[in-house]
Amino acid sequence: METHGIFDRVCLDLENEKEIIKLMDSAVIFMEGGKNEDLKILEIENEEVKAVENDDKKSEGADGDKPKEDGEKNGEKDGNKKKSRDYSGYDDDDDISDNSPSDAGGDDVPPDSKQGKEKKLEDGESEEPAKPRALHRTHSIFMRSLPPFINKQEIVNLCKEYEGFVRVAFSLQDQHRFLRRCWVTFNRDVNIKDICWKLNKIRLRDSELNPVVNRDLTRRVRAVSGISQHASCARNDLRNIARLIVHLDAKWKLWENVKAKGEEEGGDKEVKENPWLKNISDYLVDETSAEEEELLGANGEKKTEESEKEEDSAAVAITRDDELIKVLDRLLYYLRIVHSVDYYNASEYFCEDEMPNRCGIVHARGPIPPNMLTKKNIDEFQKRFSQKLALILNFKEKLNEEEAKKLGPKDEKAEIEKFIASNTQELEKDKWLCPLSGKKFKGKEYIRKHIQNKHKDKIDAVRNEVKYFNNYLMDPRRPGPVENQQPQSGRGNQQGSGGPVQIAASPHYAMPMGRGPGGFPGGPTGMGSNYRGRTQFASPQFQRPPNPYNGGRSYPPRRDQAATRHGGGGGGSDYRSRARIAYHDLDAPDADDLF
Repeated sequence: METHGIFDRVCLDLENEKEIIKLMDSAVIFMEGGKNEDLKILEIENEEVKAVENDDKKSEGADGDKPKEDGEKNGEKDGNKKKSRDYSGYDDDDDISDNSPSDAGGDDVPPDSKQGKEKKLEDGESEEPAKPRALHRTHSIFMRSLPPFINKQEIVNLCKEYEGFVRVAFSLQDQHRFLRRCWVTFNRDVNIKDICWKLNKIRLRDSELNPVVNRDLTRRVRAVSGISQHASCARNDLRNIARLIVHLDAKWKLWENVKAKGEEEGGDKEVKENPWLKNISDYLVDETSAEEEELLGANGEKKTEESEKEEDSAAVAITRDDELIKVLDRLLYYLRIVHSVDYYNASEYFCEDEMPNRCGIVHARGPIPPNMLTKKNIDEFQKRFSQKLALILNFKEKLNEEEAKKLGPKDEKAEIEKFIASNTQELEKDKWLCPLSGKKFKGKEYIRKHIQNKHKDKIDAVRNEVKYFNNYLMDPRRPGPVENQQPQSGRGNQQGSGGPVQIAASPHYAMPMGRGPGGFPGGPTGMGSNYRGRTQFASPQFQRPPNPYNGGRSYPPRRDQAATRHGGGGGGSDYRSRARIAYHDLDAPDADDLF
């Protein structure tokens, strides 16, 4: 693709959406082992899509006459054939004609063509040239939640029995439930719904798989702000991308084999770095008028200090450097295709090589904003974007010991001592019990020797747990809670046992509380008593209204009565422990008078 100059012709802008998708599909075809001939399938698909659109336009513009209606029906049938052909993975019309009944019978085929084919086969020539394959298009099945005891090899052994199986991809474990998601990829020409229905009937280790058919991607090219087209932003992005490529190439050792081959062959020994990074130093260096500023001296400094606010508020026209953008886009494509890094989204797609779409989504530059921007707006955009890039630009594989000590690592010896102490129980004087085996000993030292000799597997489990925990702390990219997320207030956060619920306060939003009908605490002012506080910060619970039959009181009960009524403190007794009321007719005679 580089030799044909494809990357130089397609800029990573939203207006080039179709060309970007075609470029990504071409890369996937080469990843799947395709050749240049297989790239023709992309042109065939584009022609089919255009033909379907033309048929739809003709059918919409028809007047309604019978012959025209027949033509519209035929056009719709042709369009449906092309859509089904596109869905099932057929490349052209010959695939469908080979399976048609007319070819099976051979009545519609002229005899001259049959004789010609037989002559070609006798001469040793091939019957037809190889058809382009749609290697970039697949079907997939999605399993939402797999338990941790089901491994990847079991899913592979289960799904490879079906025709067209390609690969399996597992996601990382969920942080809360330790469940994983799974994608099973098949070829495009299989009946994916039939396979999904068969998998629904299978239970693996007494657990249901719950497979569903995974839909194709809809929006493959997504837009970011057009401020990224500005020359200063593009130059800053080029610096970050160059650092990122150097780090990832060294991490995966991509160009070391090329260097070794060059030295063995006695050729160029200067193959030390990625050739994609050549001749980019001209675009990385900034140019300033330092001599002019020095000659201006103090007056110039005074002017700059006074005009700082004016410069921040002054309008700035977004300038686009086409040569710089061209160099930048080449490296953006390299990052996206080789390292699965979507730079403008500031994310790295892990395990994308095993996913159904190997190059699925990419973010491109959007159009330039129509409104006038200031220097302050551009600086804020760069600052926010650099904060998003902090994760992928963090090249630390492990933290230092000093940084890890601040997080509180575990000591292996101390944890083993805690384990032995927790499994040493004193029943009485000179009588100790080991809960692991149920045996009794005369002293603690005997239990220690017993655990070290007879329960080595338990001690090894403690060691492994300590190593796992310490490795988790040392990982700078460990999973954790999302930043700037407000904690949700639960029902347990109360004063005492029956006090009002405490609402989590937010520094960004203060909820003014008003009074509802009857003077009771309501929601924000003007919302009334039906408001239940359904905001993104908390779900407050309010007191229920008083009993309407307690003497017509329309004001809330006293504090001691409210506490007594809700089971809290106070001098009164709980209303749930009162004596049961007996209901009987006062005019009825007593039981003794009946006899």
